Amino acid sequence: GYMVEDLIVFRLGPMLLLHHIGCLAGLMFAFVVCPAGWPYFSAGAVAFEFGSALLNLYCLYPHSRYVLWAYASSMTCSNAAAGLCCAA
Repeated sequence: GYMVEDLIVFRLGPMLLLHHIGCLAGLMFAFVVCPAGWPYFSAGAVAFEFGSALLNLYCLYPHSRYVLWAYASSMTCSNAAAGLCCAA
């Protein structure tokens, strides 16, 4: 729902627009083609979003060593968690 809202409300650049369209297509594909794997797919997507949240925080405070450390560690952990969801 939020991705569709972004498409309607905000003027997205071409790469972010492609990202949103690709995410929606991936979600629909996973839900329709492989419904048994849907919980793992959605858990992996949520794990990626945690890393992205810290990227946004780093963009707000680029000179903070603590935010940089939190961003780097959360991105690593979120990618590992998403990888585990894919392996399940």
